[in-house]
Amino acid sequence: MLQSFQAPRLDRGSVRTLGHVRLCCVTVIFVLALAATVTVAELSPYAGLLALAWAGLSLGQIALFARERAPHRLEQLVTASLSVDGVVIAGLIAFTGGIWWCGAVLYGVLTVATASLLPLRRVCVVGVVGLMSLAGVLALQAAALLPDSHFFGVPSMRGAWGPAVAGFLLVTVQMLGLGWTQYNLTRMLRQRALRYRALMDAAQDLVMVLSHDGLLTHVNRAALSMARCERPEMLREGVPRLLVSDDVPVFRHRLTRALQGETQTMMLRARAFHGIRWLSCTLTPMVPGLQTTSVLAIFRDVTDDRLAAETVRNSEARLRAVFNQAAIAIALLDLDGFFVDVNPAVEQLLGYDSAGLIGRRWNAFSPPEDLEFTDELIAALHLQQRENLTIQQRFVRNDGRVLWTLLTISRVDNPSGSTGLIAMLQDITERRAAQSATDRASRRAELLTTIPGIGKTTAAVLIAEMPELGSIGNKQAAALAGVAPFNRDSGAMRGQAHIAGGRLSVRCALYMASLSAIRANPPIRDFYQRLRDQGKPGKLAIVAAMRKLITTANAVIANDAPWKGKSD
Repeated sequence: MLQSFQAPRLDRGSVRTLGHVRLCCVTVIFVLALAATVTVAELSPYAGLLALAWAGLSLGQIALFARERAPHRLEQLVTASLSVDGVVIAGLIAFTGGIWWCGAVLYGVLTVATASLLPLRRVCVVGVVGLMSLAGVLALQAAALLPDSHFFGVPSMRGAWGPAVAGFLLVTVQMLGLGWTQYNLTRMLRQRALRYRALMDAAQDLVMVLSHDGLLTHVNRAALSMARCERPEMLREGVPRLLVSDDVPVFRHRLTRALQGETQTMMLRARAFHGIRWLSCTLTPMVPGLQTTSVLAIFRDVTDDRLAAETVRNSEARLRAVFNQAAIAIALLDLDGFFVDVNPAVEQLLGYDSAGLIGRRWNAFSPPEDLEFTDELIAALHLQQRENLTIQQRFVRNDGRVLWTLLTISRVDNPSGSTGLIAMLQDITERRAAQSATDRASRRAELLTTIPGIGKTTAAVLIAEMPELGSIGNKQAAALAGVAPFNRDSGAMRGQAHIAGGRLSVRCALYMASLSAIRANPPIRDFYQRLRDQGKPGKLAIVAAMRKLITTANAVIANDAPWKGKSD
């Protein structure tokens, strides 16, 4: 947990800025000393030497600031430097004569800087050291122990120490008040910064702040958890501690561009205890659009998202493969019935390629007389009156051939909110033809069995072996059945007529059926008895009855009406 606020914490940027301000102040004093020397002003030479020594000391302190990283060490260095500044400024006041006020103003500026960077106790230390140094200088002035000096005709502070003390105290009080205000403002900003850092530590994403040289200045707990190290170790090793070595150059290149003010986004791999994790990295400059010295890096673990996306892609690929390789024709339609996508089976079924189907309504390929009926079905699906339907629908192929399909259309509501239709078509042309033949055969069997003497077996033989029944004449039917007599004449010789040819299976079935008909069918029985009464042989009468039976069956099939007790 972050500790409660105690005092503003120094950072290297603010310390470097303080060093540069001090160096500028020293440079001004040194230039004034050189100007006094060039103009042969009666300025104590100790002032120039003191300014030169202060400049060298400032350069050395800047170098120390650049190497030091620990916040408590930076506080110690800044406190020591500003305390030395107070002593040096007191000496400059003593040796610069008429420009004593420069030292007071510079002291006030440094006091403000001190108050904005250090905690209150260290501000007090710097203030006490400065006041003691100035009190010592004033005591030396009062005792007339300091050398006389003039600067552009202005006498030294001897004799004017009263106004000097009053002016110095006034400027010091003003600067301390300003410093205290600055301290409170800084304290408030630091508290806000701590709250922001607490939010960063509580974030589930990996949050880091990097300086211009690529070093980490802050890292949250999520990053430490993934890197499996403590905060000091992470700050010391930097981002390479977290990333796969191959991705480190990519990250550094993008960091350089982010420091130029460009927001960068990339995918990187991180080393975690449970394997490689994919991170979505966003580098945002602290001042967007401008060159900056620090960058905010946010890493989000997208490994699970990538796995989910890959799973979805694989699932879509499998579904697409099933869609394209399915033997049954499958088409996707919108709510108005227009083709959106079709698989190769639809193209093969209808004889059109996908370009000729997509964008056209599905019933545009049906006979015109079916349009009204199919429009009503699509409207019912559109209005959610029905969720699915299955019908037998005709389609006209590209080659003009009409085929029958078993069409199933279902409404599909996607989670995304889009709604469409999925249609499956199965060619049932041959099935319908077979069903029609079966129905026709059943009807024939029903009609034939109304004739006394013809049972189911004889009817099945006649339907199977004589499909011509009902479409030919009686003589042709008798000939096909093998019960038509053929004369055997040759020249003047007149032979006896006999039956010949025909279909043996039909003749055999008719023989058994005629035996039953002679007993059960009154017209055939009377016809048979009349032939016998005329002295015809029994076999001849039976064959005649067979002929009578086949012609009766032919008439029944032709008229598509049951037998009514008459024989043709």
